[in-house]
Amino acid sequence: MFGSRAEAHARWSGRPPLSGLAPEVLADYVASGLVEAPGGGVRLRCAAEVEARLFRTAVSCPWRDALPLVGCPTVFLRGGESVVVDRGSPVAAGAALPAGSVREVPGLDHLGPLVRPEVFAEVVDGLLAEFGVTGP
Repeated sequence: MFGSRAEAHARWSGRPPLSGLAPEVLADYVASGLVEAPGGGVRLRCAAEVEARLFRTAVSCPWRDALPLVGCPTVFLRGGESVVVDRGSPVAAGAALPAGSVREVPGLDHLGPLVRPEVFAEVVDGLLAEFGVTGP
């Protein structure tokens, strides 16, 4: 809980991992990720118990069993500097797909799209071009 959005922004911008976010991303997170608290101030929009449940479910969910059913070309992107997602995990997931592959993006960690959105957008644009998808 924070006294204000400005207080939350000051705190988060000064400590990892949120201090590594692109400034516009952190500003959006503060604007959208917080709600007014009943007694004053602001709190995270997502309740702690909901977030904890999401993480528990992600670990226990048998999503890997469904990978062979995914027929479309699929590319797993992994930040080359990630200490959260090891190299083997996306490689194994990509190998389980009929048309799967893995690309490592140098210089990004697991928060890559939030830290360097322009680099991530370039990577995605390049992949879409490889698949023949053109933008507006």
